[in-house]
Amino acid sequence: MKRTLGAVALLVSGCATVSDLREGTPIIDASSSKSVQAISGCIAAKWQRRSSPMTTAPRPNGTSLILNGQQLTGAVPALVVDIDDLGSMRSVKAFIPGNTSAAPANNDPGNAEITSCL
Repeated sequence: MKRTLGAVALLVSGCATVSDLREGTPIIDASSSKSVQAISGCIAAKWQRRSSPMTTAPRPNGTSLILNGQQLTGAVPALVVDIDDLGSMRSVKAFIPGNTSAAPANNDPGNAEITSCL
């Protein structure tokens, strides 16, 4: 019983939140002249092919797209894309769990899906 509770506690403590992901280095840090709606709609259409659920959340000047992964404890964010309207340009930043290196992680297959929408 103690082992089971310890394993559950370890799993729960290892779950990243959207805020946790944003503290890491973005895997994509780009800009686009397309509208927030055009970028988010394009990414959402590409993510519909994935089996993990996607959610959106408003931001003060844009939107966030959150691709959820599954763990024993429920859905956790696997990829977060923040799209912010900066006036003449849009800022697009993508985050994955555990990316703390100074160099972005360019080997993620989701990168091509996002960058093709910019």
